[in-house]
Amino acid sequence: MTRPDQLRRIFVELRAVLPDEPAWRLLKLAAYIVKAHREPELLDLDGFVERSPFFALDVAQAIADGGWKVLDFERRQGMSFGDEISENHYRTEVRLRYLIGRTSWPRSGTD
Repeated sequence: MTRPDQLRRIFVELRAVLPDEPAWRLLKLAAYIVKAHREPELLDLDGFVERSPFFALDVAQAIADGGWKVLDFERRQGMSFGDEISENHYRTEVRLRYLIGRTSWPRSGTD
């Protein structure tokens, strides 16, 4: 089930239970419930959250599911996963070349 579907279903249930609450507050509550379900957090004995940011996780822990969490994290950061070159690829390349010059690997001294 997609996130919007989950939000709709939870919103309908909350609306039935709390009919006097404003819709924005119920939607916000539904979003919290969906987030808590999708990203469970570990709580210590005092009830405080013990969770490192994803980018700070141990590599073995980050790829424990076969690397899907890593791919999802990169997708949310805006990384493109297609084989096609983006529309602004060449424009960006020309601007970089203008700003920093041609990029090339250092040579070892032999031609």
